[in-house]
Amino acid sequence: MPQLDLILNAEGEFPNMKALGDITKIGRLPKGMASRKSSVVIEVTQKDGTVSYGETSLALLAAAVRAFMARDEVENLPAADS
Repeated sequence: MPQLDLILNAEGEFPNMKALGDITKIGRLPKGMASRKSSVVIEVTQKDGTVSYGETSLALLAAAVRAFMARDEVENLPAADS
């Protein structure tokens, strides 16, 4: 399984954000992993039209999304009264 660094708060983590491209496609590749489990491929189009791709396992992406959602819920809880 590929390694994926999970950053729950990426503020300031990517200093070159001006070069940020747009995710233009995301898709599932059935049996895309060596284990024959599904993978996910993401296409990123840069401002100059250059296209690049990244792939990870569906399980790893799903775990990352669950972690992001949990962190988002915690950060958006109403403040406790003092």
